[in-house]
This record gives sequence, C-alpha cells and structure tokens, in this order.
Amino acid sequence: MAKKFIQKWIPDQEKLGQNKYLKWLGPRLFDFSLWHVNRRSVAVGVSCGLFFAFLLPIGQIPAAAFVCIFIRGNVPVAAVSTLVTNPFTFPPIWFIAYLVGIRVLGDGTSAVSQEKFAEAMMADGGLGVFLQLGDIGLAVFLGMCIFAVSSSVLGYFLTHWAWYLGVRLRRRRRLSQTPQ
Repeated sequence: MAKKFIQKWIPDQEKLGQNKYLKWLGPRLFDFSLWHVNRRSVAVGVSCGLFFAFLLPIGQIPAAAFVCIFIRGNVPVAAVSTLVTNPFTFPPIWFIAYLVGIRVLGDGTSAVSQEKFAEAMMADGGLGVFLQLGDIGLAVFLGMCIFAVSSSVLGYFLTHWAWYLGVRLRRRRRLSQTPQ
C-alpha cells in the first residue's frame, strides 16, 4: 500500500533527463536504486532527508537530493523527509535546540532569557539566531546538529522496523486467509 503511494509521486525519469539543470548528473541520475521503492533505499532517503532538514535552515531539499544520489537512497523520499522542518515548525524546533545546546554546553555558557531568544528569532527573518554567534547561535547550532544526527539514525532504524512490521502483518493476513 505505502509502496504504491510513494511510486505515484515519483517523477518520470524522461522528464528529469530533459531538465537542463540536471543533465550534468548524467547516467548517475537514472540509477535504479534512486527511484526504486524498497526497504533500504527508502530508509536511506528518510535518513538523508531528516539529516538535512535539521542541519540546514534553507536549501534542504536540493542538498538532501544531491547527497542521496551519491549514497544511493530514494531521492523523492529524501526530498519529502526534509519537510519535517518548515516555517511553522522552525521556531519551536530552534527553541528546543537552543535548550538542548545550552544543556550540552554546560555551566560555562550563560543561559539567555527567553525574551532575548525571541528577539533573536524576530531579527533577520529568524536567521538572527545564527547570526548572533554568542551564546544563542552556538547553542542553537549545537542543538540542531544533535537533532540532525539523532533524527537521521532514528529515522533510518524506524523505517526499517516499520517496513518489517508491514511485511509481517501482510504475511500474517495472507496466511490467515488461505484455506487450511
């Protein structure tokens, strides 16, 4: 079921081959594993997408797709996985990343008030947090790096586990429907 749903949204390879911005990738772009839906390629795509979703505030989809081409993961799944972070989810994620970063940096870093963090979020369209490379920027960057690595690893193994459970459930249903 999920496999058919994913395959419905995968773009046509002929259209991609005709795109002037993607021609430089040549035959690597048409590698079977980049578009095939199986447990490994989807898990690698989810992992790559989640990594770049948390690591980069902008340009996540191109970065995830580009890296996914070279690590042979499912490119469309990687692109969709980056949408975990979006303009609506960035402020709470950055605030939690700030709290995690302050916790990891320890007592040597003075905790900045929530008001100062809110002011930094409003500056420069939210990128003010990273531009203030004092306590706020370093803490948020460290928290986002922790989120990127941990969500990437967790996403990889949860995808494998969910795929395995789906296969087991389908097999159990099929065996229970066969006459004895």
